[in-house]
Amino acid sequence: MTAVAIAGEAGSYSHAAALAAHRTEIQVVPCRDFPELFETVVAGGAEHGVVPIENSLTGSIHENYDQLRAHNLCIVAETEVRVHHCLIARPGTTPSQVRRVASHPVALAQCRRFFAAHPMLTAVPAYDTAGSVLDLMSDRVAADAAIASDLAVRL
Repeated sequence: MTAVAIAGEAGSYSHAAALAAHRTEIQVVPCRDFPELFETVVAGGAEHGVVPIENSLTGSIHENYDQLRAHNLCIVAETEVRVHHCLIARPGTTPSQVRRVASHPVALAQCRRFFAAHPMLTAVPAYDTAGSVLDLMSDRVAADAAIASDLAVRL
């Protein structure tokens, strides 16, 4: 089984990209951020790392190009992930109970029209899309819902 480092938790869009790129069973190695991911790969804690290098909203993710160069690593494969956000709440939560929604800042920005159409909702920045779901379900975030992938919903 191939160990693959991702930034964020299982269920993140990087996890979805790792599944799409490898098409075999993988062992996900969650990392808190991109620097930790690159250090994990260089140290041998994972055979591969999956990182975003382009985003349709923000463009090139220069930090990851810089990390590739700094660690003398190269791109060996590419995959595209269609980002389809889900609004996720704890079981039993009704839409009228949702006031605060947590997610990664880029995901919150990608949902700006949703927030504009629902001005009663407050966006709450979190370190990761899937991590915001994990924190929500564990009562570790002051939010009523989270925005993340359908993979995060399933997990």
